[in-house]
Parts: sequence; C-alpha cells; structure tokens
Amino acid sequence: MLKLSKLFRLNRNDYAKGTLVAALAAVVKLAFDSLGIPAGDEIITPIAAGIAYLIKNLFTNSSGKLFKKEEYYIDNTKDYNEN
Repeated sequence: MLKLSKLFRLNRNDYAKGTLVAALAAVVKLAFDSLGIPAGDEIITPIAAGIAYLIKNLFTNSSGKLFKKEEYYIDNTKDYNEN
C-alpha cells in the first residue's frame, strides 16, 4: 500500500508528484503561449499549475497511486443474504 507522508513532511512520492505537476504546468503554459493567448505570467502560471494539478489527480486512484487501477476488496466475512 502507498505510504502517504505525515503532516509537514514530504516523502519520495511527494517529490515525484511535485515534479510531475511542475512539468505539466510547463506543458500547459507552452500550449497557451503557442495558441497566442494574451495574458501575463501572473495570470497564466496559476492557471497552468491548477490545470496540471487536475491532470495529475485525473491519473491518481483513490489510494493516491499514480497511473494505477483502483483496488477493490471483497469482504468475505459479511453475509449479504441475511436480513
């Protein structure tokens, strides 16, 4: 299972995800620039970072694992036929 970092601490996974968000933000900013969207860096950079964060979360499962399928567990201890 993925080990999430504790409060006010970062682990290797946090650095990897931060690098991914930074790279995606650069790609989104480059796309804005190539489309000729007229806005200053103080407008484009936060928008690009927000879009990059959403893209990262789109590919993260509910356990916090990047590019992994959802993990489903079957509870064999529960009897679903009981009323």
